[in-house]
Amino acid sequence: MGSGREQYSRKSIPLFLSQPLSFLSVHPIIFINFPCFIQHMAPPNHPSSDSLTFTAPATVISVSAAPKDRHLLVEHLFVELDRPIFYPGGGGQPYDTGTLTSAWFSGEVISAVKKNTAIILEVIPSKSSKRALAAGDTITQNINKERRTALIRMHTGEHILFKALQSIVPDAALDKIDLDVNESQLMVRCAALDWPVLFKAEALANAIIQEDRPIMLKTLTKEEAATYPGLRIKLGRITEETVRVAEIKDFDLSACTGTHAPSTGFVRNLFISGYNILKGSYQIRFRTALDFTDLAPFLSAIREIQTILKKPVLETVASVASLLEERDALKSSLRELQVSAG
Repeated sequence: MGSGREQYSRKSIPLFLSQPLSFLSVHPIIFINFPCFIQHMAPPNHPSSDSLTFTAPATVISVSAAPKDRHLLVEHLFVELDRPIFYPGGGGQPYDTGTLTSAWFSGEVISAVKKNTAIILEVIPSKSSKRALAAGDTITQNINKERRTALIRMHTGEHILFKALQSIVPDAALDKIDLDVNESQLMVRCAALDWPVLFKAEALANAIIQEDRPIMLKTLTKEEAATYPGLRIKLGRITEETVRVAEIKDFDLSACTGTHAPSTGFVRNLFISGYNILKGSYQIRFRTALDFTDLAPFLSAIREIQTILKKPVLETVASVASLLEERDALKSSLRELQVSAG
């Protein structure tokens, strides 16, 4: 317990939550996708290879105040630690948040960024702090466990989902990703993509999750990475001399420095909530670790649509498609009448 490392057991996952969720994705018409993404680039080496460490001691290397031109309402500090466990953000994954605490100081960590070789934490000191933070102080780092855990599941789910999709659509290429605690997105380029293909990818992803395959981290040199069999990597974006690789046993091998689960079962389940086409790329939205409460809005929408159309659930998609065809035909007829009327 004192190490701050999360104890994870596959046995703690309810069977229902580890099952594929494709049977719920029967109404693509109700899923609306909004553009929100950032560049998928590999950040420098992560400060800790143990993603489930949420608490750890550290010594303060330096402390500086935020520039006055930021016009902040409260004091902000920029803090560098000797052994940071906060992820600084990158590769589409947001930074960690949390707190720094000691017997005389407490502060909220609101961001973490990589600056050269250092990770700089932006900290708002608590008014209850007995004295200012100073270089040489020993403090305790406390990562926001709920946020980090959600992002671990999303990041690991992203690896699983894209590889599952690529297994079905060989020409699929990952363009960008945007991870968030509630819903994440992939931007994928390929010749064609539709719901039947996404359902297959979703089912395969959930099968890999249910198998609870181990996820291993390894470090390669750039030269090794360039010729490593099956490795997904964009060497042009790698600025370090070494490459950190995440391997899902017998399934995926990808260069990545984000936070990952110890095994695929940690993700619990994955649900594709919608897709859209944006500037030539397919924008795929997904969620992880869902329970019935999370799925309730989707199920409610399905039942409401069923009532409006007065059709059984499995016939509503065809009914909507037929209505759209009728609408297009009416629009065409209307244009012809307008032209005839001069």
